[in-house]
Amino acid sequence: MTTAASATPVLERFGKYQLIKKLAAGGMGEVYLAKQQGPVGFEKTLVIKRMLTRHEDKQSYREMFFSEARVAALLSHSNVVQIFDLGEEDEHFYLAMEYVHGRSLRDVIDAANARAQPIPLQHILEILVQVCAGLHYAHTLKDSSGQPLQIVHRDITPQNLLVSFHGEVKIIDFGIAKSAINVHRTEAGTIKGKYVYMSPEQSAGEELDGRSDMFALGIVAYEMCTGHNPFHRNSVVETLTAVQREEPPSLEGVRPDVALLAPVVRRCLGKWARERFPDANELRLELIALQQSGRIPRAAGTLADYMGSLFGGKAEHEVTPAPKPPKAPVVQEGKTAPARARVADVKPPTAQSPAPVRDNRSPDDPRTVLEEALSRPAGGQFRHVIPVKGNEEDLFPDTGPTELEGDARVARAIANGAVAPSQRSSSAPSKAPTRTGLIAAAAAALLAVGGAVAWFLMRAP
Repeated sequence: MTTAASATPVLERFGKYQLIKKLAAGGMGEVYLAKQQGPVGFEKTLVIKRMLTRHEDKQSYREMFFSEARVAALLSHSNVVQIFDLGEEDEHFYLAMEYVHGRSLRDVIDAANARAQPIPLQHILEILVQVCAGLHYAHTLKDSSGQPLQIVHRDITPQNLLVSFHGEVKIIDFGIAKSAINVHRTEAGTIKGKYVYMSPEQSAGEELDGRSDMFALGIVAYEMCTGHNPFHRNSVVETLTAVQREEPPSLEGVRPDVALLAPVVRRCLGKWARERFPDANELRLELIALQQSGRIPRAAGTLADYMGSLFGGKAEHEVTPAPKPPKAPVVQEGKTAPARARVADVKPPTAQSPAPVRDNRSPDDPRTVLEEALSRPAGGQFRHVIPVKGNEEDLFPDTGPTELEGDARVARAIANGAVAPSQRSSSAPSKAPTRTGLIAAAAAALLAVGGAVAWFLMRAP
């Protein structure tokens, strides 16, 4: 663990903590690098996750925030980020948590893609073994009376796996975890998580156990091997349909040198929970057997060495961003004007423009996407295409609780209205009139009535 120097400038004082630098900001909160100082030179570097004031009176956001604290506070494992404190300061709720000097697995995959050099299989196995250890611990944790807590993370993604420069892998963000201690229970049919990493049962709003996290980890493993998510599509409907009904391309066909891992990943990606490994420890033991088989090509160094070669031992907040080049002036009819002053670039709305934002909601808001999905005929084109930023595979950015309330019928309707759990291999889409069709029919009826009235007036003496 790296400790910030005492001379580090302080961005803001926040109770007993000193906020040094903002690391991230999302729809629900802000994350800061911070330090805590005490007597006789005591100093500890940590991370403060602070809820935005505008969400502190919203029950769903508060419960999600506190849920993370309740669950993570019970977890004490080397492969899970530790929670040190939960409190309120200056009318802000906050979490104080362990600082991991390293990068997210998302950064590692992106860096490997940028170099056009895939992550060595030896390091992929090491990362998966450590994640399995953390997951098995969380899945099997019991309370003080010996009752299983039934924790399911529900959001295992490359963004939520941190790799330190010492070669440690840690799971973060139990904010939407399912557990027996949650005050706010997720109803059947409710979807929480990132759609492109969901298991089929999670995307259908069914009951979950730890095997759902195994499916998500299988997607992460496939992505580490190939550099891309096998189920990513251009819309939520297409993505969930792929998760529920389509098999990913053969891993050994895409990357022959990981053929030994391919059967393991294929089992993790079974469409039914019973087809997967029974628990994370069974998967971990299978991966360790591969490591010890003597058949895995040895990498040039350790996982720590690999991280150093990719990032030079610098976390994202330690890298000085390159200055942005000035915008080139735009020449228009012999005159020079700033690019943002061009009126000619402003195009009028067309029939292909996105639907108006409802109640100031973003077009990417899950509720907006759901409304559009349900307003289209089953089997038709899904109009709303989710923009993908860079190599980001998350179909929805971190804007707080990514939750669509409703029963299982509504949850499955997102997947084109044709993905019932018992029909993951085939289904018949239903036909339903759309709002646009009803409006068009009403308009046609009005025109017909108007024409009849005009004809009658012309014929009148």
